[in-house]
Amino acid sequence: WECSANYAKMPIHLAIDIFNLPEIKNDEELKTKVSAFMGLLGSNDKAGLAYIKNMFERNPPLNTDEKKAVFDKLMAMMNTIYDPRIGNQKEFVISALHDVAMPSDISQEGIGTCAGTSVQIQLAIRNPLEYLNMLDSLAKNQNYTTIKGFTVPPNFSFSAEGGSNVDTRRTITAKIMQNSIMDYADAETRNFNSAKNDAGITLEQTAKALREIVGLNVESNYGWEYTPKQIINFLKNSQPSRSNPIE
Repeated sequence: WECSANYAKMPIHLAIDIFNLPEIKNDEELKTKVSAFMGLLGSNDKAGLAYIKNMFERNPPLNTDEKKAVFDKLMAMMNTIYDPRIGNQKEFVISALHDVAMPSDISQEGIGTCAGTSVQIQLAIRNPLEYLNMLDSLAKNQNYTTIKGFTVPPNFSFSAEGGSNVDTRRTITAKIMQNSIMDYADAETRNFNSAKNDAGITLEQTAKALREIVGLNVESNYGWEYTPKQIINFLKNSQPSRSNPIE
């Protein structure tokens, strides 16, 4: 690969590692897409480069065509006009890259959005391109239409976090996705507001979000209705894995 002025300032070992990956070396189109995205990273974006590398070490892995589609989408997001409340656009896109490259690393941080976070992780694991599509729509303050045809509205209550309100310390993509998922899941009971430290949704609301946002055909069970042995058998029969996480 040719060392341009942009690449010259980057952590060189990471850039070399990326371009030495067999999948990139053997696919000129993929190499071009990754190179173009790297060219938009600043000189201090060591995290961005690390997440690119993580994309190729992802578990469960993406095939080459899926990776190309993800980098195409990330490139488009770098050049999209978003709601100013998302803050720094490059940080937003790098945070999105983190989520699809390392979905099990997505965190709720200092707020009780565990159920919404688990739905967010499921979508990032199972359908990273659709995850980016959802994030893209919500960050423009637009409704997102799920793969099942349901409408998820944005929830920007996180913009009031800090100051005299709660500071959840989440990444911008975690704020956008978790707030919208929580608000969608509990729409019939409240208007979710993370700045007021709203938290918690029911088992049924979580299952609804998984079905309608992620597209999973899930069922919900209360643990106290079954013996420990029956619960263990439920888990075994579900065949949990990195690509099939069980709530």
